[in-house]
Amino acid sequence: MQLAQKYQALLDEAQRRQLPDVEFIRLAHRTGLRCVRIIHGKGLGSPGKTPVLKGRVQAWLVQKKEVLAFVQARPMDGGAGALVVLLQPGKRRVAAP
Repeated sequence: MQLAQKYQALLDEAQRRQLPDVEFIRLAHRTGLRCVRIIHGKGLGSPGKTPVLKGRVQAWLVQKKEVLAFVQARPMDGGAGALVVLLQPGKRRVAAP
């Protein structure tokens, strides 16, 4: 399965099951994805136009064992309104002889 197809299948499953972000990260990790993008928005609709979700998402990500690192997305990928998350490599299973 191509990476784009794998990612789309993951998104479709997450939307179908209406998974919260914690389940999305776990499912992405179990599926073997190494990188996902979380769009939290820029916070322009928040009181004072200051981001609320951005800090909460970052605080949540540092607690997840599946997350290796994360960084603000490039401008073309969402910029200050999104994070690119690098996931830990999954456990490799060796087939029995």
